[in-house]
Amino acid sequence: MKGTAFTEIEDRFQAFIAASADVPIEAMGRVETIVIPEAPRAGSDMAVAYHVGAPTLIRGDPSLLDALRELADPTRAIAPGEFRRWATDVGWEFVDGADWHVISRDKLRVPSLPSGVRLVGLGRESLDDRALIAGLLDESDPDDVNEAEFAMDDLDPHIVGLVDKAGAMIAMASGRIWENDPAFDDIGVLTHPDRRGQGLGGAVVAAFCIESFDQFRLPLYRCNWSRTASKALAVSLGFVLVGQLTAVASNG
Repeated sequence: MKGTAFTEIEDRFQAFIAASADVPIEAMGRVETIVIPEAPRAGSDMAVAYHVGAPTLIRGDPSLLDALRELADPTRAIAPGEFRRWATDVGWEFVDGADWHVISRDKLRVPSLPSGVRLVGLGRESLDDRALIAGLLDESDPDDVNEAEFAMDDLDPHIVGLVDKAGAMIAMASGRIWENDPAFDDIGVLTHPDRRGQGLGGAVVAAFCIESFDQFRLPLYRCNWSRTASKALAVSLGFVLVGQLTAVASNG
């Protein structure tokens, strides 16, 4: 997949969304809003609108079907902002939104490594590498660590890091095999809080993407709307938005 065209990657992503929502792939080319009650979401009191391709797929707790069915429309797709406003108007809570990005190798912008920083590959079984990773996690905000989905007892199989002159790791990126499509590497990135704004996050993610392509895999970058810096990083490297989701919750 090193030379996979962007359109092929986008098509693959859309095919996953269609399959996960149990709609035909042809639906991804139709402008409509489809409401889909899903048993696994039962008890969550949540509805999530997937804005991927031409339609909007609203997937939610079956108990919310009566309220959601008014949004079904065979002629138009409800936009993220409109769905959020509708939820607010009926007394529901906006939880967050998220963007999905993918990239092809030819679109990737690779920044230069900052001075005094070197790139290293890390192994989750190596005691020395684990010590480097633990040092960065310990000095980072727990919310940032959770957002990146890093945990010492569940490290990703493929990790790259940036190390400073003193030998301390100051940024890392890794890719978890995406549970929805094993061809994608779901990227997590973390930068030391004292080294933000120096281009380290972009440099380490770009390095990870190159290694991902070299392994015939596809980088996937997700970020919540509440994480504006994460979005800026994706855009700076050339990642392209291929889908959004908007999550809302009823009040029970």
